[in-house]
Amino acid sequence: MCGCCYGEAAKKPISFLVLSHGGCWEADRVIVKGKTEPVVIFECLDYHTDKTFPNPMEVINHFKDGLGKYRKQEWDKAKAAFAEALKAHPGDKLSKIYTERCDYFQKNSPGEKWDGVWVMKEK
Repeated sequence: MCGCCYGEAAKKPISFLVLSHGGCWEADRVIVKGKTEPVVIFECLDYHTDKTFPNPMEVINHFKDGLGKYRKQEWDKAKAAFAEALKAHPGDKLSKIYTERCDYFQKNSPGEKWDGVWVMKEK
């Protein structure tokens, strides 16, 4: 999915310093195959350099904006925000994934009561 991701349970041992300096943020909420409860997944960019992940703050800001719109089912607005993230860093895998999900949900509505959680069909 992304360079360095971890689930909510692993967040606790991570140092406060890393979390407080914005190196990690919520990337997704998923229900994995065989489970019924969602897991929050975080992405950590602290190991990246400007070369491997250019314009991190710009990408993060656009991604967070897109994620908020995605969870409100504002698919076109979400895709526009993810497109801006991809302009800042064309290799941003999460923005590509969410753009594909927006396309999917535009054709297959998740319904009004959708909670923003992606249900994974395979491991």
